[in-house]
Amino acid sequence: MRSLVISRWGPGRIDSGTALRNTQNMAALAQRGPVDVIIVDTAGDPPPAPPLEGARTLAHYAPPPPPHI
Repeated sequence: MRSLVISRWGPGRIDSGTALRNTQNMAALAQRGPVDVIIVDTAGDPPPAPPLEGARTLAHYAPPPPPHI
């Protein structure tokens, strides 16, 4: 089974409860097959995180900030 995870946090992040839960979900999926991750984060570059075996980050998308009117 191959999985795709679209998340605000990448694999290996454990600096918040949500990031830890997402990492645990990705690890569980990785036991069943490869996991591809797309990070969607408005804050910019994600902080470094240890790699998660079986998961790879395909893309990091940071949408531009909304225009000020």
